[in-house]
Amino acid sequence: LMFDTIFTQFGGYPLTILDRAARSFLTFVVPLAFMAWVPATVLLDRTEELPIPASLAWASPLVGAVLLWVAFRIFQRESRHYQSAGS
Repeated sequence: LMFDTIFTQFGGYPLTILDRAARSFLTFVVPLAFMAWVPATVLLDRTEELPIPASLAWASPLVGAVLLWVAFRIFQRESRHYQSAGS
């Protein structure tokens, strides 16, 4: 729920309007920036605005794929331990 709120509140804005700490948090802790801001900035050739090197920015689709794979593996592992509440 917290991450959904973060995405809803900050997902529609470019991260350049936020201070450096907030940009770093939304780029590295909650990788919101890798879903929209980083790819859009690369495609618009404005990589000087990014807090990461341009070469890493170009790899953002790969970062997304890796995070998707990690989430899927966690889901698989945890679903083996799922127990229904019944009914």
